[in-house]
Amino acid sequence: MKRILLTIAVGILLAVLFFIAAAMASGACHCSLPIAIIFPYAAIAWAMRWETVGGALAALQFPLYAILVARAGERKSMLRTALLLAAIHLICGLIAFRLVTNSA
Repeated sequence: MKRILLTIAVGILLAVLFFIAAAMASGACHCSLPIAIIFPYAAIAWAMRWETVGGALAALQFPLYAILVARAGERKSMLRTALLLAAIHLICGLIAFRLVTNSA
């Protein structure tokens, strides 16, 4: 139980840090691209005008990543899970990038 709580705490900390970084980068370029790249699921939802869903996805993305990697078990499984999540994130990031640049 302690391991799961620690994992969730790390995921929340990552989400907060990445949100601050994305907000600062978005302010620097006056665009939504950093948020679309870091939080692609939320950006896709926001592009579809599902604001509430997008906010929930942004808040849950990194805690869920952390839980999935931690629950994978042994080191090889953790690495495979992390690589799979990275691939899915990249694909969704490209979709979000396309949606954000087309709507601008």
